Amino acid sequence: MYKVLWAIVLRFINARFRIGRLFGVLVTINYSLISIPIAIAVYCWPDFSLFSALMSFCLWIAASLLFHEMCHGWAGHYFGCRVREIGLLPIGGYTLFWKRSGTRWDDLFISLAGPLGNGMICVGLVALEVGLLDGDIMARLCQTIELLYGDDAAIEDLPFLVVWANAVLRINVILLFFNLIPAFPLDGGRALRIILSHVWTERHAGVITMWVSRTIASGIAVYTLADAIIGTGSPIDILIVLPISFLIWRMSGMEVTRTRCQD
Repeated sequence: MYKVLWAIVLRFINARFRIGRLFGVLVTINYSLISIPIAIAVYCWPDFSLFSALMSFCLWIAASLLFHEMCHGWAGHYFGCRVREIGLLPIGGYTLFWKRSGTRWDDLFISLAGPLGNGMICVGLVALEVGLLDGDIMARLCQTIELLYGDDAAIEDLPFLVVWANAVLRINVILLFFNLIPAFPLDGGRALRIILSHVWTERHAGVITMWVSRTIASGIAVYTLADAIIGTGSPIDILIVLPISFLIWRMSGMEVTRTRCQD
């Protein structure tokens, strides 16, 4: 029964349609993404302004994810790896190559190119906010940091461009640090496997990374459940975090299987 359910999940994940080519690269979107605007519409009904705001936020998330994956593709192209496909999923994206690069260090740079791209966006948006705010440079920088991690009410009276930059900055900060988590199938997990493969074989490095991934997934799941039961966490956190933890746990094993097949 478990294998049947997992096969259905994989088929659902792999179900996608083409939206075109960007810089000659095929870009696809998973069918499940259609559920996002439907869920937002149900949640916001009949407040159309809230629906528009949430949809625009989701579009900027998609744009940031696409740029993240394009950075992987550009890095791979630099090292001679032609991109096969870039896809967007409800929980992230992926970049497929026709072949692997020549060296492990090339693979490491390709893996970290996505978070590096999000970091570049963050630097640009911080510079934009600092330029638009009032006061000396240090005061503007401190205010930018406060707006990033502070109360949303603090940005209500600020110019629209500052509010927009702050929202997109938050998206890219999350993408940057989330993808650096050393767990499969995230970029940080791939980078950890590459680094460990300089000490052990690639198969052993994959197994070690798998157990690191599953330890992280279990810790995140336990913390989320405990926080929701005895802390201040929301039940919505469980609906979001537990599926992600399960996917990390399950797909970490698939990464090791794929590595063994390539050996």
